[in-house]
Amino acid sequence: MTALTYVDIAPVRIQQYLARTPRLRDMQGASAQLTEATAEHSLRTVLAGRARVNPEAGDSAGVVSLIVDDATQTDTVIGDVLAHLRDRLPAAQFQAVSADAPDYLGALTEMRLRRERDEVRLDLPATGEFPFATPCRLCRAAPAVARVRLGEGDEKDACADCRMRHSWEARRAGESAERELAGSVGQGRPPDEFSALALLGAADTDRNHLATVYADGNGIGDFFDRVARLDLPAGSPTRAGASKALSEHTRAALTHAAQRATHDGRMCVIPHVVGGDDILVTLPADRAWTFTRTFLADLCTRLAGTARDLGIPAPTVSAGIVIAHARHPFYLVVEEATAGLKRAKRAVAGTAASVQLHDVTVDGVDGTRMPGLRLDTVESAAEDLDLLRAVPQSGRVRLAEVLVGRQGPARAFDLAERLGRVDAVTPFLPKPDGEEPGIALAHALRIVRWWR
Repeated sequence: MTALTYVDIAPVRIQQYLARTPRLRDMQGASAQLTEATAEHSLRTVLAGRARVNPEAGDSAGVVSLIVDDATQTDTVIGDVLAHLRDRLPAAQFQAVSADAPDYLGALTEMRLRRERDEVRLDLPATGEFPFATPCRLCRAAPAVARVRLGEGDEKDACADCRMRHSWEARRAGESAERELAGSVGQGRPPDEFSALALLGAADTDRNHLATVYADGNGIGDFFDRVARLDLPAGSPTRAGASKALSEHTRAALTHAAQRATHDGRMCVIPHVVGGDDILVTLPADRAWTFTRTFLADLCTRLAGTARDLGIPAPTVSAGIVIAHARHPFYLVVEEATAGLKRAKRAVAGTAASVQLHDVTVDGVDGTRMPGLRLDTVESAAEDLDLLRAVPQSGRVRLAEVLVGRQGPARAFDLAERLGRVDAVTPFLPKPDGEEPGIALAHALRIVRWWR
C-alpha cells in the first residue's frame, strides 16, 4: 500500500490546563471549547481541502488526527491548525507529530518513537511581557485583557483564556461532556458546582468531600506495536479499527461505571477528560471505590477480549484516586491524581490493573500516601473490607491511633479483641508466620473510610 502522511495534534497536560481556574463551570467551558475547536466541522475551513480528518482514529480528548494528501503541505497544515487552536484556546499547550505509513496503526508506532526522541512540534501560549498589566483575577496565571461578568454585580479582570471560558459560546456548549455521559447513563445531569456535587454523597457522610479519579492504560503503545506486527494486511478492519476500538471501550466502561455510581436516580460523575484510554472525573467521595473498581474491571475485560481475539497479551488500566474537601484547590487535586496514577503504575510495573489512594483530609497534601495496590488484591479483600467498614467509626479511629510503632499490630489486635471485632481486623495483620497481608491495616482503614 502507498504510504500516507498522518498528523496528530494534541493538547499537552490537558488535565492541568482545564484545572487552571477553580470553578467547575470554567472547566466545563474550556473542555467544551476544546471539543468544538477540534471538531471536524470547525477544522473544515482551516484544512481547505489539503488534509482530511483521519477516520481510523478514535474520539480522544481534543486530539486532531489528520491525513495530509500532499506531504509537501504537512508543515503548513500543522501551522494553520495550531494557529486555529491557539485562537480558540489561548493558554493551552499543543504538540504535533507526523509520520508516513500505510495505515494509522503503523503511523502510531513511528509517532511514539518520534515523541521519545522529542521530534515533535510544540506550540506554547504567549508569555505576558508587560510588567504593569493587571493580573487575571480568576486564574492569576496571565495578564488581564478584559472584564467578565460572573454574576449580578460581580465583574472581574480576566485573561484571554478565562474570557473564553466565560464566553456565551463556551457556556452554551460547556455541559456537552456531561450531557453526553448523562444520555448514555440514562440519568439526569450532575450539578454544575463542586459543592453541590458533594451534597450527593451518602447521608452518613458529611456530604462535603469529593473524589477525583485519573485512570490511564498500561502498555497501550506496546499493544498497538504488537497489533502492527501481526500478519495482517494494511487497511484490514482489525488494523484500521484498533485505535477507534480503544476509544469505544473506554467510553463504554465509563458509562457502566457512572451507572453504578448514580445517586437516587441522578448521575453524579462529572467527566473532565475522556481520551482514547484515559479519563479524569470527579464524583462524591463515597462513590469513588465503586466507580473506580467498576471502570478498571470493565475496561480491562474489554481490552482482554480484543487481545484474546488477536492472540496477543492484553494491556491493563491503572488509576489514582484523590479524596479532598470540595473546597480544596482543584489544580492541586489534579496534580496529586496525576502523581497517584504514576505510583499505581510503578507498583505493578505497568503489568496489571492497579489503584492508589490519597486522602488529603486524613494525611494532608504531603502526608502519608498509600502504596499502589493491584486491583485483584482489592477485589479479593472486598468482603474483609466490608467487615472492617462495619466497625463503628469510633472503633476505627482508635485502631488507627494504636497502629504506631513496631508493636502497633499487636496493640490493634488486643483492641479488636476488646471490641469484639477480631474477624474484621485479622485479615489486615501479619500472619503468625510473619507473612505480610495484601493490604496492611493502616491502609485498609484509609480505604474503608469511603468504602461503600
